[in-house]
Amino acid sequence: MIRKLLKFKILFISAFFFFSAVSFALPLTLSFGTPISLLNVKTDTNADKHTTSANFYFSDELSFANYLWEDTPTAQAGFKKVFKKLEVTILKEEVGEGEKKGNLKVDTILAISCPGDISVNNDVGSCGAVVTYTNPTSDVSGNTVEKTDLTGFNSGDVFPIGDTILIFKELDSGGTPTGLTCSFTVTVTDTQNPTITTLAAISVNADMGVCTYASSQLTKPVGSDNCSVVSVIASPASLALGSDTVTWTVTDGSGNTATSTQTVTVADNQNPTITTLAAISVNADMGVCTYASSQLTKPVGSDNCSVVSVIASPASLTLGANTVTWTVTDGSGNTATSTQTVTVIDNQNPIAICKPVIVTLDNSGNASITTSDIDGGSTDNCGIASIAISRSLFNCGNVGNNDVTLTVTDNSGNKATCIGVVTVLDPAANATVSVSASTTAICEGESVTFTATPNNPGIDPHYQWYVGTTAVGIIQQLP
Repeated sequence: MIRKLLKFKILFISAFFFFSAVSFALPLTLSFGTPISLLNVKTDTNADKHTTSANFYFSDELSFANYLWEDTPTAQAGFKKVFKKLEVTILKEEVGEGEKKGNLKVDTILAISCPGDISVNNDVGSCGAVVTYTNPTSDVSGNTVEKTDLTGFNSGDVFPIGDTILIFKELDSGGTPTGLTCSFTVTVTDTQNPTITTLAAISVNADMGVCTYASSQLTKPVGSDNCSVVSVIASPASLALGSDTVTWTVTDGSGNTATSTQTVTVADNQNPTITTLAAISVNADMGVCTYASSQLTKPVGSDNCSVVSVIASPASLTLGANTVTWTVTDGSGNTATSTQTVTVIDNQNPIAICKPVIVTLDNSGNASITTSDIDGGSTDNCGIASIAISRSLFNCGNVGNNDVTLTVTDNSGNKATCIGVVTVLDPAANATVSVSASTTAICEGESVTFTATPNNPGIDPHYQWYVGTTAVGIIQQLP
């Protein structure tokens, strides 16, 4: 490797090495235009490329202006490094009047040279690559070059992925380092993608309390790589209810990736929840003795996914205490139930219907009626327990129209009344009797036959004979 320093510094520092073996870490700044006289240089009888005892001057036409140099352990080694490998024109001249120019001398700067940096891709199936290079050598006869890095890798070895820096140094014939080193970097890049297996479709249950499934719980496919597998990750992270396409990505240590897909169906197997309602009482629906449970206030149903319905059973509640079963159903058909006691009450009065009645006094002057005679079809939504009338007996004093109250009582004790008119008829009110005798003139010991002929006798007439005011015989029905 060639070290660089400004052009004027080279021989100046070399000269100081030979006089005092002092090294300078900072470059000297010199200008062109006027030849600069350096200190007298001792004759270097050991240098294989240069011997002189004269003063030296640099010309402003030198072509190596930008080459630099680093200090070395010995003045001799430093001198060799300056005058080796790079051709330099040096003016040799004695100091004196007229500044006579001497003969020109051509010399070069010493160096060891490493190969340039090497970049290769990994060998297929390997986590590295076989790399060969030319080992550096010294330009000085008898000097050797030694590898100093601790990597343990040499030309022809399999180099690992990444950067490997190889360092070499020069040794003189006595094995002493000359201070000259070089290095280069071997970079092996892993360009081989990993591989990944493809998993069969599966079904999973949603995570507890939610309607999703965390894909991190899934069994991962097998990822393989020529070097190393860093991760196998599923995407998306959260799977929704139903069929999901999961993309599995395997990543190796160099960032290379490969993917496969898997169908994962998320099912909801969690039952919903439902609150329990307190017992209540309701009135039967109008006109019927039942209550439609669809009118009830529903309990609260909850689910990790969705609630489809909250329904009461039975649909129709009967009079009295009923056990209502509430069923909540979620979007996946899962159910939960709670019960509620609902008492149906009949608060509706019956409907009392009366009809007019006509009765006729019997032969004794009496008449009677029953509830069925005056009831015109009374009804109740739940059922009639009893029907009663305010009076049922009539006599001659009741001939004509009479108001009778019909009272209807249902099974729940609700009552209703109506007024029925009972007309009492006297069958003899317009009746007449014609009596005729078989003879009008009779003698003692003879019999006579009287014949009574009724007019407007009414229904079922009866008769009674009187002699004067005295009843004779018994009351008899007309034939």
